[in-house]
Amino acid sequence: MTQDKTPDNATVKVTNATSDVVHELHTAIESHGWFNSRHEGWGVIHEEWLELRETIMKDLPPEDIYMEAIQLSAMALEFAIQYGTKS
Repeated sequence: MTQDKTPDNATVKVTNATSDVVHELHTAIESHGWFNSRHEGWGVIHEEWLELRETIMKDLPPEDIYMEAIQLSAMALEFAIQYGTKS
């Protein structure tokens, strides 16, 4: 028997996180423009991953982990939009 690990109000949490990712993406594009290359995109995603990892390893507050995860997600979304194959 597996235990359900779905958080309470999962739909609301998904909606809020998705909204935060899209807002972060718009903010990043307004500030820095789109990635100039796949290599730059990968570098930014890697940097965001390292920052998220650091917040986890240092056991920082959930709010810090959330924001780093949102930033990583936004950069991954930008990369997918810009270099993905689905139109």
